[in-house]
Amino acid sequence: MYEKLGCKVVYNQTESKIPWAMVGQDQLNFAIQVLEDYEKPIEDLETKRKVHVAFLSSNPRGLLNEIENWALGKGIKHREGCWSEKELYFDLPDIFINFVVEVMHTSILED
Repeated sequence: MYEKLGCKVVYNQTESKIPWAMVGQDQLNFAIQVLEDYEKPIEDLETKRKVHVAFLSSNPRGLLNEIENWALGKGIKHREGCWSEKELYFDLPDIFINFVVEVMHTSILED
């Protein structure tokens, strides 16, 4: 799934008591740390979407469609919504327990 967001796993610590990985993009000097956790997911989407990570895309709707198809193919629950035409988000509640992923259109930088 990370590849669909233009990211790759840049570091993986599977031997840890709590497995985790860092995800980043080649063209940007950053990485997001993702931890495995077995807590119960936040079910209320209004609460959960207050915490999100955001990515830019020239085609957010197309990207969300790809993510949805990927999730369906893997039997992973998927849900999505939007804050505006340019600000979409998706949730994979079986994977993301306390945040959603926002995909913003690149034109948002021009506003």
